[in-house]
Amino acid sequence: MNPARPYLEATTLVVVWMAAARLFRLDPNAYLVLRVPLVVCFQRLLRRQPIRKLWVRDAESFRLDGPGLAIAAALMLMPGYELFAVGLPTRQWSVILWMLCCLAGAVFAAFALRRQTAAALRRALPAFGVTLLIGGAIMASSALANGRSAGFAPARLVFLLQQFFLYFPVCFALRSSNPERTGTQWF
Repeated sequence: MNPARPYLEATTLVVVWMAAARLFRLDPNAYLVLRVPLVVCFQRLLRRQPIRKLWVRDAESFRLDGPGLAIAAALMLMPGYELFAVGLPTRQWSVILWMLCCLAGAVFAAFALRRQTAAALRRALPAFGVTLLIGGAIMASSALANGRSAGFAPARLVFLLQQFFLYFPVCFALRSSNPERTGTQWF
């Protein structure tokens, strides 16, 4: 395969995604949800790979054991609550679709998490730490630039955890293909 091909394919996917969002004037949630069918088409038609390989490259089948089902159920709690407490009562279709992606992503996240090895998690820890530091620095500098405190308010911890339990699983539904990686693809 031409070494530039994966980059051309990924760029094409992003261009199509952005053009469709502009053409249909999508709100941010709908814009992100649009990525789901695009990535499925990309993975199946262009990459010619099974969908399960988006999360675990070497997976022979998609199967969750008992602990995997428990992880999926735990990750579904927050999106399920948001779906039934906010999305459905207000009939905000982009929120409903977003929460459905979160629910599906919880299953995919559980699949990937159950396939993780301790060695892979240890290798990922430094990158995770750097990501937290960079994200924290960006948020702190943004707060200071807007005249707010850069400190962390413990009262916001519940909100941050709620956001984590929405964004963590949805990342697995909005996952893009990365043909250059092998093994478990979470990190």
